[in-house]
Amino acid sequence: MRSHLTAFLMASVTLAPSIASAGPITVDFTITADYVVDAAGNEDGTSYNGYGLGTVGGGYFVVDNGLGNIGNPDGPGRAPLALQFDFAGAHFDETTAAFWTLLFSPQGELLAWNLGALPSGLAGLSSPGPTDFWAQGAVPHSDYDYAMVHVEGANHVMGGRVDWSVRAVPEPGTLGLLGLGLLGLAGIRRRQG
Repeated sequence: MRSHLTAFLMASVTLAPSIASAGPITVDFTITADYVVDAAGNEDGTSYNGYGLGTVGGGYFVVDNGLGNIGNPDGPGRAPLALQFDFAGAHFDETTAAFWTLLFSPQGELLAWNLGALPSGLAGLSSPGPTDFWAQGAVPHSDYDYAMVHVEGANHVMGGRVDWSVRAVPEPGTLGLLGLGLLGLAGIRRRQG
């Protein structure tokens, strides 16, 4: 009996990471502006839409790494499961933004992402809409982790560095396995004591 219980506990601990690798993940991020470009293309400003250089926004998004990779630079891409962030006074959520790139490792680790305002994630690169943005990140973190925004009524664009980190959203099955494992350990300890 004890060997079966030990085998079950070991299986719970071994299976938990593989179950947790597929499913929703949350990415938290902040944007630190380091330049402002005016409508004439001059990198001249130190403020944009009332925001100075420095931390100008941030938030989070949730994606499901079980859905696989996407790459759609010409269209709306895939909507995040959840998204809330502010950037130089503009607010975006899952109804106003989509991914045009998501790249996961075979183990479910987020390797790269590109997120932009609808209707097209790349609109902010060439012809900004009334309020538009794009943001991107990649592993390893580098100068590629960047974002730009255009806000209606403000100077042309503000850009800056994106600092981001990933946290797993625990699924009920993973939490259940962990709970069973802890109950089993408590039972073994009680018998030994």
